[in-house]
Amino acid sequence: MDPVTTALLTTAVITGINQAASKLGEDPILLQAMAYVESSYRPEAIGSLGEVGLYQLRPEFHPIKKGMGVKRQTEIAANYLKRMKASCGSKFLQCYNMGPSKALRLKFSVTNYETKVWRKYNEILNSRTATPDRGQVNLAESSR
Repeated sequence: MDPVTTALLTTAVITGINQAASKLGEDPILLQAMAYVESSYRPEAIGSLGEVGLYQLRPEFHPIKKGMGVKRQTEIAANYLKRMKASCGSKFLQCYNMGPSKALRLKFSVTNYETKVWRKYNEILNSRTATPDRGQVNLAESSR
């Protein structure tokens, strides 16, 4: 796929993520970062264990199926993320990634998955604050 088509598709995916996140009161940057880490923003991605879509959720555990739209995929992921935040506290990303029973048994505090998600989160956040001329929020100025 050529770079222009890739950029347009990525923009459409991010717009869908932002709309669904806003509707559900979830952090759109976190959901963008998770979608990037899980599937490189590819709504049609299929994982080696049968995981589906942007957030690589397994259909046997979540109401997700191949071909589902970005907003619906994001709603399903966001609802699962909310449940993991409520039941796992600060380990919510570990729980999202590997399931709560396995994640809560871990002895170490930060996983590779979390590191990747937070790194991408900060990259997205920094790109937004560095380009106020694009109509994006400059957090330094908005806090004055």
